[in-house]
Parts: sequence; structure tokens; C-alpha cells
Amino acid sequence: MNIKVQACGFVLLVILYLLYHQQHTLQTYSRRAFLRFYAVTVLCILMDILSIVAIESASHLPALFVTFVCKTYLITLVLTALCGVMYIGVDILLSNKAFRKTEHLILLITSVICLSIYLLPISIYCDPVTHIVYTYGASALMTYLGAVGLILLNFALILKYRRQIRVRRRTGMLLWMLVWILSAIIQFLNPEILVVGFGSCLGVVIIYLQFENPEINLDRASGMYNQTAFYEFIHQIYYDRSAYTAFVFINDHRFSGDDSQQTMQDLAKNCCLLTVHTFLRPQMMRS
Repeated sequence: MNIKVQACGFVLLVILYLLYHQQHTLQTYSRRAFLRFYAVTVLCILMDILSIVAIESASHLPALFVTFVCKTYLITLVLTALCGVMYIGVDILLSNKAFRKTEHLILLITSVICLSIYLLPISIYCDPVTHIVYTYGASALMTYLGAVGLILLNFALILKYRRQIRVRRRTGMLLWMLVWILSAIIQFLNPEILVVGFGSCLGVVIIYLQFENPEINLDRASGMYNQTAFYEFIHQIYYDRSAYTAFVFINDHRFSGDDSQQTMQDLAKNCCLLTVHTFLRPQMMRS
């Protein structure tokens, strides 16, 4: 039963990849953080499946290999929680460069947690009749402490930097944390129900639908990037202080007046945008 749940999660991620890959995407820090988040989640679900297979085939495999696979899966759970922190950090870093030191400290602490998971003992339960398998012991407990600690840290960052974090990203991460915490509680109270990996998959889907769907940035009629994409990229280069030149071509009679404030408001709503590199027609970007 458990491996079927993990297989469903993997299929869900494959479908998400097909939807995401066929769309044109802006080259932003947020996109890179999401892809890292997605890749670690895929690794997590694959290691979950592999650990189940390894435990059930333990009589034919070296004990050290089975232990290694199980502990590696536990580490991917911690790394998934870490990716959540890094994803939230995208908005924080744009307006607070000093947060980079905090990220380095978080990475160091996470490395210590992962090393502890490898060093601490782990116990494996396998029922040959019901095919219920799970791990427990000090290594598994360290995983729960590390993952939950990072989730709570994520929540604290959202509260502290709520003004810097955009609303849709904040909402998506809160929903992801809720799903992950609920699945972790279920699995902690019922170790035979392995749902944490599937919870991670649902979290990635929530973030995709809430913030990372490339269609949000495209105009359906023209296939060109829209006002949302314009704001997304300008927001990044403004806070990043990077040198970037944009050409804005306007073909609208409402911009002929002298009211500059109204002009800027109308520009944000009605501009037709082309830039040197990024805001060309997406079809041209691939050529």
C-alpha cells in the first residue's frame, strides 16, 4: 500500500514537470529556487520508494546497503525542508543582503543534522505478511527534529519578513507547511503510514499553482510576457541593483498627456514591453 502512495506522488511530479517544461519561463531567482525545490522532492520520493524496496528485500541485500538507503531517504526529507527555507529566502535576499549570512548558518546546521542522521543508529521494521515497513530509532527521531525545526524556522521567517515576501509566495508556503506538518504528524503517530513523501509532492504542486505557474506571466492572445512578468523582472533587477537596459514601446493615445503620475500608472497596466534579452517573444528566445 505504501509504495502505491509514493508511486502516485511520483506520477504527480512527472505530470507537473510536463506542464512546467512546455511553458516559457522567466529566468529569475524564484524559478531557480523552485527547480531546486522540485529536484530535491523528486529525489525524496524516489529514495522513499527505494527504501521500501530495500527493506522488503533486506534478506537478499547487504545490511549496510539497506541502512545507507534508509538514512539517505531520511536526509532527503531534511533537505526538502531546507529547500523551503531557501525558497522563502529569495524575496528576503532581494531587500536584505545580510540574510545571506543567515542562510549560510542554516546550511551549516542542516549539514550537522544530516551527518548526525548518518552516524546515529537506525532500526528497521518489516512485516512479511502485511508488508508494512518503516524505520525508527535515534536516526529517524533526528530527522523529525531537523525537518520540523526547519519548518518552524520557515514559519518564523514568514512572520518576520512578511512585508518583503510577496503575498502569493507566502500563501503557497504556508499551505505547503500545513500539508507537510499534518503528514509528518500522521506518520509520527502511525509509522506504518508513509505519507511524508507524498505530502512533499502535494506541497510542490501547491507552490506551482500558487506562484510558479509560467502561464501567469504570459498573455494568451500574443504569447508575449505580460504585466505580471514585467513586474516580476523589474522587482528582481531593482533590488538586485544589476545593470540592465529595458526598452519600452508604447502605442496608446492615453500617454500623450502631461500628467506623469497617471502616465506611470497607465504604463504599468497597458505597456507593451520588449527588452534586450528577456522580454522578447518567447518563441524567439529559444532560437
